[in-house]
Amino acid sequence: LEFRRVLLRSGQPPDLVLLREELVTRARNDRAARDAHSAGATPWSSVEQIDTDNLAFLTTHLTRHGWLGSNLVGEQGAHACWLLVQHAPPRQQQAWLPLMHDAVFKGWADERDLAHLRASVARHTGGPRPADA
Repeated sequence: LEFRRVLLRSGQPPDLVLLREELVTRARNDRAARDAHSAGATPWSSVEQIDTDNLAFLTTHLTRHGWLGSNLVGEQGAHACWLLVQHAPPRQQQAWLPLMHDAVFKGWADERDLAHLRASVARHTGGPRPADA
């Protein structure tokens, strides 16, 4: 609650504050599910369900706002967006790559995250992999 008050005082619209919180929570849950699966504690279907839910969430918000960059959701939210996109189907990653590229150009997303997304898209499409990814 205190965290939300601080962000609201920052001047960000409340819907973007909540969007940032949702992104960070989804990224945390994504990582926890993958870790639990790696430890043998949960089946892969649990991870797939989280990925499916995140895909619907991302599709809605990336369509509405464009890339969820630091200008909208802060650096932590922008990184969380990238993490969720990394676990989206390859076709979606490829479709969203230009959005992230534009956000990096504007200074709203991390170049290293973009390099990883480019490498992921290249891996799935058979294209050349960036040397820095």
